[in-house]
Amino acid sequence: MQLATSPLWQNLLLEDPWPVGLVLFILAGVLGFVGMQQGSGRLKKIAGAAALGAVIVFLLAGLITTTRERIIEQTRTLVGHTAPLDLAAFKAMVSPQVTVLVGEGSSDPLFTGDQVFARLERALGNYPIQNQSILAIDASLRGDDFALCQFDVRSDAVRGRVTTRWLLTWKKQTDGAWQVITVQWLDSPGLIGLKADSQWLR
Repeated sequence: MQLATSPLWQNLLLEDPWPVGLVLFILAGVLGFVGMQQGSGRLKKIAGAAALGAVIVFLLAGLITTTRERIIEQTRTLVGHTAPLDLAAFKAMVSPQVTVLVGEGSSDPLFTGDQVFARLERALGNYPIQNQSILAIDASLRGDDFALCQFDVRSDAVRGRVTTRWLLTWKKQTDGAWQVITVQWLDSPGLIGLKADSQWLR
C-alpha cells in the first residue's frame, strides 16, 4: 500500500533538511571563496545569507516535530512495547475499542477491544519475541485527526525469524494525544506462500 507523501516544503525544510542545508552551505562556500578572490562585498553578503539560511533550516528541523514524524516515533515506541511485552504501556497507546484486520482492503474485524489485548498477551506468552526491528516505515496524515502508519518489522523469536507488514490507523484524541484505533496485518514480505490470513492469528 502506497501512502501519500508529505508536502514538499515540509519534507525538505522540516523532515529531511540535509539536501537543502548542504546545498546552501556549498553555495555559501563557493560564493564566499569567489567573493574573496574578486574582492566582491556583494558576493560575500550573499554567501553569508546562504550560510545563515542553512543554519536556520537545520535549527527549524531540530526544533519542530511534524505530526508525521510524531506518528512514526510513536509507532516505533508501540512496537518496542511488544519485545518484551509491556502490556500496560501498549494499552496506553491503543484505543480500548481497537480492531484488528487481516489482509489489504479488509473491513471485517477479526478481533476487537479486550479480545485484541488478550490474544496479544497469549500469543507473546506462548511465542515470546526477543527482538523487533523496524526495517521500513512511513506515515501519512488523513485530515487533522487521523493518520496511517505502515511498517515492515522483523521479529526474532526462539523458533525463528519472520518479517511482517502492518498498517496502523491513529486517531487524535480530545486531549491532543494519539491512539491506535485499527491494526491491520497486510503481508509477510519475503516469505513465499505466507500471506496475511486470519487463521494465523486465531
